[in-house]
Amino acid sequence: MYFFDRCELEYKVAHRLVFQLLIAAFASLPAVAMPAREAATTPVMAHYMPWYQSPPTSSKFGWHWTMDSFSPDYSNDKASKIESNSGKLKAASYYTPLIGLYDSSDQDAIEYEALLMKLSGLDGAIIDWYGDDDFLDYGINNQNSLKFMEELKKVGLSFALMYEDSTVKHLISGGIIKPDQAVQHGRALFQRTAQKWFSDSSYLKMDDRPVLLMFGPQYYSPSALGEVLQGLETKPALFTLHKPVGPAIGGFDWMIPKLGITDGAHMIADFYQRSKPWAKFITVAYPRFHDVYEQAGVNHSWGSIDDANGLTYRQTLDKALSAKGQVVQIATWNDWGEGTQIEPSQEFGYRDLEYTLQALRSVRHTHSTVTPTDLRIPERIYDLRKRYSADSNVQAILNSAVQYLCKGKMARARAIVSALEAKR
Repeated sequence: MYFFDRCELEYKVAHRLVFQLLIAAFASLPAVAMPAREAATTPVMAHYMPWYQSPPTSSKFGWHWTMDSFSPDYSNDKASKIESNSGKLKAASYYTPLIGLYDSSDQDAIEYEALLMKLSGLDGAIIDWYGDDDFLDYGINNQNSLKFMEELKKVGLSFALMYEDSTVKHLISGGIIKPDQAVQHGRALFQRTAQKWFSDSSYLKMDDRPVLLMFGPQYYSPSALGEVLQGLETKPALFTLHKPVGPAIGGFDWMIPKLGITDGAHMIADFYQRSKPWAKFITVAYPRFHDVYEQAGVNHSWGSIDDANGLTYRQTLDKALSAKGQVVQIATWNDWGEGTQIEPSQEFGYRDLEYTLQALRSVRHTHSTVTPTDLRIPERIYDLRKRYSADSNVQAILNSAVQYLCKGKMARARAIVSALEAKR
């Protein structure tokens, strides 16, 4: 430890020399994948959206930042979305990511997100997935999902998929497939999925079966859904929305924003009661619901669930953790359009992640070296990645800081980041 302390003390006097020492000490360290957390407790997974596009990573802001109604300003990607004079939203959300309107294919952004999940005690992400067809933004989202899966694996976290079968009706209306091809298309899709991901050691398993969620089904009938999953060598542990449908072994809970806080809490209690005879079930926690659809002219609002100064999240997470489900799903990590994100924002800061860290540490009775302050390190690394994007030496040192974070060596990671921040 004395080496890092000395770096900080002497940096102003001899920053060039110290920087060379840092390079020598850390740049040569091999990049290795971090070991996954032992599955001794109920997995707690964040629902993740891979669909954001923004400059300079992409040529323009994508639909999920604009909804064809808003015009984000890239002149300062960390500036507030609210126009100081007009008070109108500049992007399709009432909230602003702490790192600005990011791109889901930006390697620095997805590293930041995966590290935050790791440090806050989450076990991984359930990725909102629209299949792999090159139609609308499905293909781009699929590629972004692949990148995020690799990042999760690198930091030792798990992943699973939630398939949106509503995509099938859009594929039909778009002329990509015919109605009588829907089952065949779905079957081929999941054959590819099984080959690519279901056997991956980082894919979330339940009784040695890959966990698969379906938001619905919204298109497939119960019998058609069974046909879609027919022929897979290992049948997935399928969960459908609110209740088991067709071949599903259980249901997963989800917020119902039109019910608000009180009636929504009653529906959660009802879900827990109804799930008792099921083989398995997945609980849900959420911080709020505040969608922008009506203001964007996309649709009517689905309703509202008050944040209640963090009380909504604290209560739903506590209930989800104590309900004895097989998985806890946090809805969501980053659905900014619906305002359900726990990812750090300009409005709420790290509040929800700090409570996540506290709650998981309490129920798991584990001692972690991660402090609430340490949750800020990934953002600091993100800023340094951007500041020194062309400096391979600094990037190598940051790689070492990331490895220390994943190994729980907080002091070493802090020292490296602090030394680089002092570099001018």
